[in-house]
Parts: sequence; structure tokens; C-alpha cells
Amino acid sequence: MPKYSLIESKLRRYLYLGHEYCIYVPPSIRTSFWKENHHDDVTGVRIIGKIVKKNKTEEINSIVPIILKIKKEDKLLDDRLLIFALAVCARFNLEPCVKMVADAYAAVSTICTDGLKLLMFVKFIKIADNILFDQGFITIMSNGHGRGFAKSMTNWYLKRDPLLTTEHIVRNKCYDGWSHKDVMKLIHLHSTEPCRIMYIVYTLSGIEKVEKLFGSKMKDVCIEDIDETFENKQLKFIYNFLKQVENIKKMDEHALRYEIELNRWGKEPEVIPQKMLKSSTILTSLVMHLPLEKLLENTFFFAKNRLFNNSTPDVGLWEYILRFNNSILLKTSQIHPIEPFIQYAKYARTCMNILKLQNNIMKKEEEKSVIESIDNKLKVIVKLQKTPDKEEVNDVNQNQPSNFYMTKPVPKLVDQLMTFLSEDLVKKTCEVLDPLGLRIMITYDSRICMKASMCACSRLIKVHEAITLIILSLIYPEKLDNKPTVYGLNSDINSSKEIEIDYNQPLTFSSLESILFKEPGCIGSDSVDSDKKDIPQVYPHMSFKWAKENNKEFDVFVFLGNNKMNLRLFKRSMKGYQTHFKNPVKIILLCLNGKHYDQINLGRRNTLFIIGFDKNVGKLINSFIKDDF
Repeated sequence: MPKYSLIESKLRRYLYLGHEYCIYVPPSIRTSFWKENHHDDVTGVRIIGKIVKKNKTEEINSIVPIILKIKKEDKLLDDRLLIFALAVCARFNLEPCVKMVADAYAAVSTICTDGLKLLMFVKFIKIADNILFDQGFITIMSNGHGRGFAKSMTNWYLKRDPLLTTEHIVRNKCYDGWSHKDVMKLIHLHSTEPCRIMYIVYTLSGIEKVEKLFGSKMKDVCIEDIDETFENKQLKFIYNFLKQVENIKKMDEHALRYEIELNRWGKEPEVIPQKMLKSSTILTSLVMHLPLEKLLENTFFFAKNRLFNNSTPDVGLWEYILRFNNSILLKTSQIHPIEPFIQYAKYARTCMNILKLQNNIMKKEEEKSVIESIDNKLKVIVKLQKTPDKEEVNDVNQNQPSNFYMTKPVPKLVDQLMTFLSEDLVKKTCEVLDPLGLRIMITYDSRICMKASMCACSRLIKVHEAITLIILSLIYPEKLDNKPTVYGLNSDINSSKEIEIDYNQPLTFSSLESILFKEPGCIGSDSVDSDKKDIPQVYPHMSFKWAKENNKEFDVFVFLGNNKMNLRLFKRSMKGYQTHFKNPVKIILLCLNGKHYDQINLGRRNTLFIIGFDKNVGKLINSFIKDDF
């Protein structure tokens, strides 16, 4: 078990969770969930600012090395907060921070590994300046970006491989109001090397200026000529790349498909024109070349553009499914079983939401104001043929509208895709999970009312589905002699019990769901009416009591439920259990439907508290168990 310093522990929690304590709220709902003081950008400034305020040089100078260490581990789910923390370190204009600032700017080339991340750093610089000043950590607001900033940007553009730099500039042109053109102008970027001049000119002035300066010279350069200089060959590579990017805009779909397959543009589809992304031919080519995690993430995009329901649906559908057959690639992609199910819900249930919206519209169709407010994506305007002048027009015809509105049909769902996402791919991703090898007890709210409770953030996922997915991902990879103990809570304390799972039978999402949540009328099912306004609470601390009474020693306790968990005796019971077995335990507590009245006391020491549910939850549970933060 790694031992981290207090500063490193604080930074790790922030970079993994976006909070100063072990509390995770999905990024998409953080700003609405927390008050501004707990937004992740303010939190990051406060954590680093408090370290600086102690005025201990050694501690201040340890911050950037810790950031670099975590980057090198390559375990973060994304680098956004890592880049923001680096930007914060770079903007302190205090005397004790001189080395930290220099280290931060020097680390830009290591942390910002592509053009998008560089632009994120540039954007975060200004945000960090404002928050540092507002929070009182600096007393003088910087007028400009400074020499350190200009030097770090210059190094990023001029000290990396020229062709790789060109590709990063082209593939990630802008971020939140900033572009590479803006940055180059800001720092007055220039170079004497022709290959670097080429991509600088392209960024600032476009391909026409490149043609004017280099076009005639490039005609005489042959890459295959062994007598040609390396510099000229490198220049020709960059020139050809830029020409290819520009030519993509003029290609028809067959030529573009060939380019995608030849140059592997599918790995970075940002350069492909938007109009081409509606072609089933181009979409199928992208399906064949996108990285698996990006392919899965864009499932709804492909479905929305009718890839799975066009004139030849089998081609796109089966190319999509076959991409996930390679278990080695699937393991490398690190896709968690939660992720395909979320894509299934987004695909299958968004259509149901559209249908509900249309039904609501039809109920109010007589209200003109409602008709006018219908989204154009949901309606079709049908114009009526005018009555010829020679025909007598009666009063009824005079009152007829010249057109009327019809709602568009709901998108047709593909059964094979839904089955693949909700069952097959969930199972495939379970099969490549690594066992944790620890003694785990999972306690969950087993009442049927969980089927009526929706998860915060992933509003298309029900609480009982999230519980099933988390339990499945924890028990599936473990060896038979070390399967986690599963304990179901009910309204009646005396009916809470250990759940028996027959591991001789195939373990799937559907089979496990039927075991964990028995329908009313089944033996041992809970009879709580989900329509009741006041649903009784359950008591997670009872699992500590059960484990202690049955002499069951565990390393990790996982608690799954909603805000009907009563946690008043939780800490006392946990301490009693640890004292009894003389063994510290890790606690993971999930309130899947949102805020919990006792959340202010959670997320300390050995406890991870998760609010809501998104694709990151499963990976964060594993990272916490493995002591990554």
C-alpha cells in the first residue's frame, strides 16, 4: 500500500475526483450540485493556494513534481484537472514560488501532449488568474501572460517533432475561444527552420500562402530519392500532409473513404467535414478505424445518423459489433462494463423520451403557442393544396389552415444493437477485468422501489440497474473462492440477509438483476410500495453487525443505495468492526439518486463517497481500492 505525503494525498484526491475530500460528483452536474466555493476550479486554486500560504519552500516546490508523477502513472480518467492544476502553479507571482512557476512552465511540453491540451492550458491560465486574485492568494493581477508563458508556448511549438506538431495543430484547432492562431500571434512565434515556418504560415495565413512560399520548391523534392536531404524530405512530408487535409474538403465520399483507410484519419476524425459525417459509407469507415473507447462513446452519434438503420443496415451494424471481438484491444481500451450499458440506455431510451414529448405535444395540439414551440427536429410541415378559384369556397374551406403539423416518426430501434450493448458487450468487458484479490462485502438496498428511483447525472439509468452493474463488475473477475459477499437490505431489519448467487450458472446482467431484485410475490421480496410518499429508510450499518456476528473479516465494504440510507450509526459501527478485527477497512458509499442529508460528514480518511452515477464510477471504485488516491 503506497504511502503518500499529506500534500500528495490532497492533490491526488483533487485530480481524480475534483474535490478536496474523497467525494465524487460527476463533472456534468458539479456546477449545479455544489455552491461556487466547491466548483472544481475554485477547489483546485484553494488546495494549491493553502500550500503556498504556509510559505514552506520545500512543500511549494513539491507540487509540480507530484503533478508530473501522477501524469507519468497515466491512470487519470482525463487530464483536464491536471492541466488546470499546472496552470494554477504557473500563475503565482510571489517570491517563494519562483521555482514552482518555472517548473510549471517547463512541464507544459510533458503534460500537454497534444494541441487540444495546450489550448486548454492557455484557457486555464486566465481562469486561474481571476480565481487566485478573487480568493486573495495573489494581490496583483498580471497584465499579460508573461515571459515564462511565452517561452513555454515557443518551446511547445518549436522543440517537438515538426510533423507531429503539424498534426496536433491541424487536428485540434481550437478550444473554448482559443486557437493556435491566437497563441502564435500572442507570442509572436517565428522560426528560421523551413519545416516550422511552413506550419506557422499555414496556421496564420492558410494553405494559399504555403503554396506561394513553398509550392514551386516542393515540386522538385522526391521523398524516395536517397540523395535528397533529410530537411527537404521532412518539409515534403509536412507539405503533403497539409495538402491532404485541404483536399479532404473537396473529396466525394468514395475518395474520402479511401483516404480514411489509407491514412487512418478515422483515429482523428476532427479533420473530416461535418457534411460527410452523414454518409453511411464514411460512418462505416470511421467505425472500422476509431479507437474502441471513442467508437463506443459515439454510438448514439452513429445511430442518430442512421448508420444502423439505413438501406444496408447490416454493414454498419456488424462492422460496429465485430470491432469489439478482439479481447486484447478490448482490455487495452479499459472500457468498463458500466460504459456499454450507459450507451444502451442513451440509444434505447432517448427514443422513448421523444415519444413522450410527442404525446404531450399532441395532447395540446389545439394550443397555437404549443405548436409554434415544437422543435423543428420533431415536426413536419404539410402544406395543403389551394382550392381552384373557379370552385365555390364555402365557409368551412375558408376557415381551413393553409398547412398543418405532423410529428416525425420515432427513430426505429435495432434489437441486435440493444442486445449487444446491454448484455453481450457488458459481459465481454467483465471478462477482461482484473481481479482485485481482496475480501469485499457489498451491501445494497434490495427493495423493489429502487426500480422507480432514477440516478443523478445518468438520468436514463435506474438505481437498481446501476447497483446491478457495480455488483456485476466487482464479483465477475474474482476467483470462485474469493467472490465478494453480497448482502441485501430491506425496510424490515430482520429480513435483511446475505444473497445467494449460484456461480455454476451463467452470470449476466439480466440474471444478476433478477437475483438482486425479486419481483413482488417472490419469496423474500420486499413489499414496499414505490408510490408511497414516505419510503422507509434502510440501515447500512447493519452489515457491520452481521459481518461481526458471523466472524467475517473484510478489507473493503461497498454500500449501494439512494438517499433513503440512514447513516447516523454508520461511523460508530465501522469503528467497532475495525477494533474487533484489528484491521483497517476501506469504505465505498454510493448515493445514486443525488444529495444525501449526511454528505457533509462523508468522504474523509478511508471513505469514498460517490453521488450520482456516470461512466467513471466503476473505474474510480477500482482506483480507490488500489490506493491510486
